[in-house]
Amino acid sequence: MDVATGTGDLALLWAGEAKGVVGLDSSQEMLRIARAKAKAAGLQDQVTFTKGDATSLPFPEGTFHCSTMAFGARNVPDLGQALAEMRRVTKSGCPVLSLEFTRPSGWFRLLFYPYLHYVLPILGVLVGGNWRAYAWLRRSINSFPEVQEVSRTMEEAGLSRVQFWRLNMGTVAIHVGWK
Repeated sequence: MDVATGTGDLALLWAGEAKGVVGLDSSQEMLRIARAKAKAAGLQDQVTFTKGDATSLPFPEGTFHCSTMAFGARNVPDLGQALAEMRRVTKSGCPVLSLEFTRPSGWFRLLFYPYLHYVLPILGVLVGGNWRAYAWLRRSINSFPEVQEVSRTMEEAGLSRVQFWRLNMGTVAIHVGWK
């Protein structure tokens, strides 16, 4: 299961490797794009896209072998509840993963903040014509919990053996916990 699937990129990646993939998102427009991508890739029989709320997943306990959320955790109103729901619908002994932007530590932080606050929004306007989307990205990254706090939230949601790895010079973190 891919929670906050957006336009379905991760769900489609999984669909090439597994059968019975479900992508869930609260935006009908994002799901429309995801379905079109699935059809274009010939994967419409391997992946189902459904509208839903990450904090109240419409599936029975223990339905999925893995639950993921990639770059969607910053958008859910209650991260702890979303992670608890992901844990609930995941089979025992299986992983729950989160991939999300984070604030880097160390020397790279000195370069990251000027880039995030000034360069990225300007590039966003020049390339995509949308200042607001990049201003939101900056705000959401700045307000998202640090990696250690995300780990604690995963543990409080009932996941065990929680670990995280920083990628991309510390600007992205993968968290994994086990049910």
